[in-house]
Amino acid sequence: MREELVQSNHPGPRGPVLWGGILLTLLLLAACGADGDSDDGGEGTGEIPAPGESGDDSEEEEPPQRAYTPDYPADTWVQQDPEVKDPWEGDTREPEYRPYAGVAAGDGRVYYWGGGHKTHDGNDIDAYDVRANEWVQLTEEEDWTDVDDWDHLTNQEKRDIKASNNAGWEVDLLSPRGRPVTKHSYGQMAWWPGQGYCLLKQRLWCYDPEKGDQDGAWTDLTPNPFADIDGFNPLESIAPWNLAYDPNLFGGTVVSFLGAAGGRVMAYDPEARAWVTVNNRLKDGTYTEVYSAYDPESGWHIVSANGQWQMVNTEGESREMAQLRNNGSVVTGSLSMEWAPELGKVLVMKGIDDELRMWTYDPETDTWSDFELKGEGPNNAHAKWDTLARDPETGVYVLLAKEDQRADDGEIPETWTFWLSGERE
Repeated sequence: MREELVQSNHPGPRGPVLWGGILLTLLLLAACGADGDSDDGGEGTGEIPAPGESGDDSEEEEPPQRAYTPDYPADTWVQQDPEVKDPWEGDTREPEYRPYAGVAAGDGRVYYWGGGHKTHDGNDIDAYDVRANEWVQLTEEEDWTDVDDWDHLTNQEKRDIKASNNAGWEVDLLSPRGRPVTKHSYGQMAWWPGQGYCLLKQRLWCYDPEKGDQDGAWTDLTPNPFADIDGFNPLESIAPWNLAYDPNLFGGTVVSFLGAAGGRVMAYDPEARAWVTVNNRLKDGTYTEVYSAYDPESGWHIVSANGQWQMVNTEGESREMAQLRNNGSVVTGSLSMEWAPELGKVLVMKGIDDELRMWTYDPETDTWSDFELKGEGPNNAHAKWDTLARDPETGVYVLLAKEDQRADDGEIPETWTFWLSGERE
């Protein structure tokens, strides 16, 4: 594993100041016979404090304790050869590739749903079980190409579904079983503990994996939060918002970052069963894909939207941050990103010139660094649409990798995994 500093907005050397301060402190304590405790505040260490914090930490934070350790080395790419369970078709293949669809992880699994735009036809949910190394189809597919036989729709609604799937835009229509129809989903899904796999398309839906394919497994919680914004119609939009989880708001809830219509952050209030605006300072644009990662150590969200990187929180504040650049150009748009608690940093992936590139962002120092794992890895994966997920239960990262973003019938993305040892600088 290697990290090389590529950019910082903060002048001056960090390392010598930090270690010099620590060494001086230890010498003084030893000379005075102190036990290390102090209530006088003292001097800073030279560290750049994380947003919203005092920066008075004098010790390296311990990496998270692992509840599960894979049987392959840390900090190393591993291509898996998963088993497959398909209770309906008897198909031994892994899930079909679904362009314009991301993934979300929770309870030891990574969930895959979506597609549209002349790609995957069904609205089934497939899940990769990290511990068992197997893919399981959790819900039976309802194929939108069979829409002519969907008697609950009018002829015009059937034409609307065909048009939306061919072109990629949104439609507020459901399948015969009352479930969302396959669509572009980008980063518009999140794992919400206690609710399950949640998706924000025409409405906020949450799927309970424990209910499998039963009726009632999908719950329609509320309409799209942006439906009432003057001059903005989410049904005519594809990608200008995402869905994320914030553990500190309302005791834990989902939030969405809208990179259009003025820019804002909306949160779902479970008690009121309604959306509320928690920040209206997200910089906006006319068309954008939005991706974010939550830093639990500072309470800020790191957001990629509108060709730029920015930090926002749910208290109405925003903050400038260093921009990730490659050959002078800001790296943003369609990518994959996750918070890496083992590193205390954001991990970002994107294919550039047919090469998978990886970086980390350190909110404490406002710096970007190149990042590498051991092993060959999926070096030509495009990593678009947030196809990287870290399962919080096992601490394993899963990337659905494919070289070409286009989809041919029956193509299968590769399942790659890794875990991080937690060696912080």
